[in-house]
Amino acid sequence: MTDYAFIGTAREDGINSGEYNGVFYKKERFECIEEKTFWLSETPDVPSIHPTAGCHRLCVLGLFQDQKSGAHFAFGDTHLDHVSEEARELGAQLIIDNGLSKFKEYPTILVGDFNAEPTERAYQLLKNQLNDSRYVDGVFAYGPKGTFNEFRYDCPWRELVEIDFIFVSKEITVKKVGTLTDSVDHRFPSDHFPVEATIII
Repeated sequence: MTDYAFIGTAREDGINSGEYNGVFYKKERFECIEEKTFWLSETPDVPSIHPTAGCHRLCVLGLFQDQKSGAHFAFGDTHLDHVSEEARELGAQLIIDNGLSKFKEYPTILVGDFNAEPTERAYQLLKNQLNDSRYVDGVFAYGPKGTFNEFRYDCPWRELVEIDFIFVSKEITVKKVGTLTDSVDHRFPSDHFPVEATIII
């Protein structure tokens, strides 16, 4: 992926241990002006884990400039905990307080595996700040609402759990949103379906 640069760091130690929440962007089109990474714990400025969480979790945010239009926007990627609803709620609040507030004057996109269905408090906290792109008025949506397939190729769409989202700030126009269910030889590349959106900033 030589055309791309990325921001983000390893979640375990902030250096190279553990998974990344990498944000990849085309170097010729976009420039990262500022980057902010914080952990979804009681000590967000250092690599750390919430006491009830199953794993270290973090959020990566960048302020980008579109080299064609000159427009600035913020883009964030996160992965909330899969074990603890308490940790997910704290994580969502930290994203609002430590992340969204920092770049509040810019159009903002926040994506990730939130491990929280729309009925859960973590989702609702973020939905109070941003729009869930799939449910914006007039959007063309395709594919299932559910995104977690558990590698179950024959799972009916109605049984899929909806936990992966693309949130956007209110001024962003969403044209279409899709959940991609492509497979090869009856196998999915991930236990989550990718979600994509076409937006206008």
